[in-house]
Amino acid sequence: MQRTAVGLLDGDDYAIPDVVVVDLNEEGPDGNEWVTSPDEVYLAVDVAPHSAGAGQVLDRAVMHAAFGVPLYLFADPRDGSLILHSTPTGSVYTPMNRMHFGDTVKFPFPLEGTVIKTDTFTIDS
Repeated sequence: MQRTAVGLLDGDDYAIPDVVVVDLNEEGPDGNEWVTSPDEVYLAVDVAPHSAGAGQVLDRAVMHAAFGVPLYLFADPRDGSLILHSTPTGSVYTPMNRMHFGDTVKFPFPLEGTVIKTDTFTIDS
């Protein structure tokens, strides 16, 4: 499995989400490249590590919004929460759709019609 970063190709700003959904029609990174242009990314997904604080989570959402990634999903197995961020403007996403494990995530544009069923997701204890 290859790690792919999302970032500005002419700078040092990038994020490495847990999952990236990219446009298969775009060339994307080859074996020597590890940074994908945000223009090629439809969705970035992060799963909170046990040690993540609220500031870390907010920083990731701000960074993906600033890059212009259309959709950002954050899953937190510590409390079973999901937050789907969409419609980035500057460094913020509006709106944010809050859900819980067990809900079906229904994505808006550019992934409309795509769903993730989370009924098998488990909450850490």
